[in-house]
Amino acid sequence: MKRIELDTKQKEQLAEGLHLIDFEQLKIENQSLNEKIEERNEELLKLRKKTTTTVQKLQFLEKENTSLAVNLSDLNDVLSEQRDKLGKVKAQRDGLRLKGRKIKEGSTFITTDSGSDKRVGRGRGSQPNAEHATTNLKKVALTDELAAAGAPNLLRSMP
Repeated sequence: MKRIELDTKQKEQLAEGLHLIDFEQLKIENQSLNEKIEERNEELLKLRKKTTTTVQKLQFLEKENTSLAVNLSDLNDVLSEQRDKLGKVKAQRDGLRLKGRKIKEGSTFITTDSGSDKRVGRGRGSQPNAEHATTNLKKVALTDELAAAGAPNLLRSMP
C-alpha cells in the first residue's frame, strides 16, 4: 500500500508539473492569439478609414457629375437653339443670294420706252451713259437693300 501511495503521489506531482507546463503553453498561445487579434483590429481600422475616404470621394464625384450633367443639358439646349438659328440664317442667306442673283441677272436687261427688252453689252463703250447710270443706281439700291437685310455685299464684285 505504501508503494501504491508513493506511486500515486509521484503521479500527482508529475500531473501537477504537466498541468503547469500545459498552463504556460496555453498562456503563450493565448498571448500570440491576442497579438494576432490586435493586428487584425489595426488592419480593420485602416480599412474602415480607407472606406470612409473612398465614400467621401465618391460622394464628391457624384455631386460634381450631377452638376456637370446639368451643365451638359444646358449646353445641349443652347446648342440646339443655336443650330435652329443657324438653319434660319442659312435659309435667309440663301433666299437673299437667290434674290441677288435674280436682280443681277435682271440688271443686264434694260427696258426701252417701247417695252421690249434689249440686251446691253458689258464691253467698253457699248453702254450709253444714261443707261449705265440707271444700272448703277439699281445696283446701289439692291446693295443697300441686301445690307439692310443683313446679307453680305454680293454685288460689289459686279461691274
